[in-house]
Order: sequence, then C-alpha cells, then structure tokens
Amino acid sequence: MDRIILVIIIQIIVINSSKAQTFDSTLYPLTIKFASICCGVPSDVPLKNEIKLFKTKNKIKSIKAIKISPMGKEGEYWICFKLKELSKKQKINFSDKLCKVTNKMTDRGNTYCENNIQVVKSELPQTVKMERIIY
Repeated sequence: MDRIILVIIIQIIVINSSKAQTFDSTLYPLTIKFASICCGVPSDVPLKNEIKLFKTKNKIKSIKAIKISPMGKEGEYWICFKLKELSKKQKINFSDKLCKVTNKMTDRGNTYCENNIQVVKSELPQTVKMERIIY
C-alpha cells in the first residue's frame, strides 16, 4: 500500500513539473536574430519593408511577433514570429522572403534567420523583456 501511494505521489510531481515547463517555453516557426559585431545592430528597415510588401501582396491585415530584448550589451535582440495568421504555404513563403532579406542586412552587425526555435523564458537573461509587435 505504501508503495502505491509513493508511486502516485511521484507521478503527480512529474506531471506537475512537466506542465510548468510547457508554460515556460514557446516554439517559434521563424526567429530573426539581430547581432552586433562591435557597434550595434543592423537597421530593421529592410525587414519592415519586406513584411509590408508581403502583407500587401497576400492581403493580410497584420502579422504579429514578439521582440525579445536586450539579448546583449550592444542592442542585440530577437524578433520571433508564431505565424498563426498565415496559411501553410504563406508561412513558407514569408520565411523564405525574410531569410533572403536578413542575409543582406550586414550594416553594423549581422542578422540571422532561424526556423523552429524553442525559446525557454527561464533560460533568457533576467533583464530581457518580451514586447508584442504588430506589423
């Protein structure tokens, strides 16, 4: 009887701890990382222009993202997209277009396009803020 109770208690603890981890992390299909080499990060204007063009061509009202910053001492930050407002085909197209643009954004630093990034809030620096952005 004691063993059964012990097994039940352990199962409850394991289930509760796995639920806590689920709320702590989010999977983002597309993440744009702005990095500094020495003197700040690249301008986000080309990225904004590409998003605006994509929205116009695809008749999309808005695209939502999360800006995670600061990720470093020189203004580094991430822009994470869930892409829930896009169809499967649009998600692929949007990701491809933004990745092409980010490869060219090298003034004052670099940008990196990454797919399917799992962001774990507890692993981010304590000074980080997560801000909603609507393009």
